[in-house]
Amino acid sequence: MNLEPKSAMHATQDELIAYIYHPENGHIANCSECQRQISAMLAQRARIETAYCEEPSFDFLAAQRRKIYARLHAPRRWFSGLRWPRWAPAALAIVVICGGAAIYQETQTLNPSLHSLFGQNKISDAQLAADVSQIADNPIPQPAAPAEALVQAALQE
Repeated sequence: MNLEPKSAMHATQDELIAYIYHPENGHIANCSECQRQISAMLAQRARIETAYCEEPSFDFLAAQRRKIYARLHAPRRWFSGLRWPRWAPAALAIVVICGGAAIYQETQTLNPSLHSLFGQNKISDAQLAADVSQIADNPIPQPAAPAEALVQAALQE
């Protein structure tokens, strides 16, 4: 079936479809080419209606039900519950936890000096307050002192 518009002599597809529902066009009623196209359209419409209007037979529905019941009552295999999407998050969580524990244990055994620095050298609150007040009183931070000395030397020259 050609969907392109017809020449000036014959009707367009839209006119042919309109004629099927309201046969009022005189040209289409008298033109053999247009009548042939309308017959092809009506045959296609009939094929589509018969293809989609058939109801399934009782035997087909019964066979379908038997297959469903057979699958419902079939014994489950032991590996049917081991699907990847179900246990993948749990396996990933176990790997992450074990990996974190291994890394933590490795850092604790390799760096005992860090443990001794942070764990045993506790300072008192008075010492902390004295250090903070000394930092606040000094306008130039201790790491910046060498750079400050260079700037002062350059300014004096």
